[in-house]
Amino acid sequence: MRAWPFLIARGRRRGYSVLLAPDFLVTEQDYGFLEDNVRPLPGSAPFAVAGVTSPLGRPVCLVWADHPVAEADIDGGPTRDEHSRPLRLMAGFLCSGKVSEPSTVDIDKARQDALATYRRFLEDEEHFAVESSAAFEAVSAGTEPPEEQPPPEPKPRYWVWLGLAGLVVGGAVTGVTLLTGSEPESPPLNPCGKATTSLAVLTTGSSPTVSCLPTKSSR
Repeated sequence: MRAWPFLIARGRRRGYSVLLAPDFLVTEQDYGFLEDNVRPLPGSAPFAVAGVTSPLGRPVCLVWADHPVAEADIDGGPTRDEHSRPLRLMAGFLCSGKVSEPSTVDIDKARQDALATYRRFLEDEEHFAVESSAAFEAVSAGTEPPEEQPPPEPKPRYWVWLGLAGLVVGGAVTGVTLLTGSEPESPPLNPCGKATTSLAVLTTGSSPTVSCLPTKSSR
């Protein structure tokens, strides 16, 4: 499991702020949530573990310890701020997996990287910019986040094709009916007494009769 050290601390004049953060968070300017979630530990708790989500929607796990700054940590010099408050460090590591049993090896590794950053910070607090931390292989017990599975491919919509086929078949049947299913119109009857080339023959019984249209009587 890969982990990245981070550090939140205050200086002799400057208040608490993020001084060291994972390189990818610094690149994306997505490290501000560290200061919002990493707090001093109550009582004598050796460390804290918290699962949080960054503003950009990245779920991570934070493990940190809280301890006062000793003279040996900063190669001598005052260990209190301008208001006589003891300097404190909240140093730890961030990982994408869930940590169930943090290892002191990982916590100490993160603390050593954080102390190197803190010494540089004390040299010029006003102009200090957040430093980027590189990943290391953590030995803490935990689980890796599940791999993202690709979305399933959409199933073929057979009912759409069946519907279209039904429309095509239905249209073809209708066309055939219009072309072959209608009865031909009977030729019009001519007025009686006028020449005609064709007459409508009506069959009644066995003897055919000739029918014609009646005409108005001439005066």
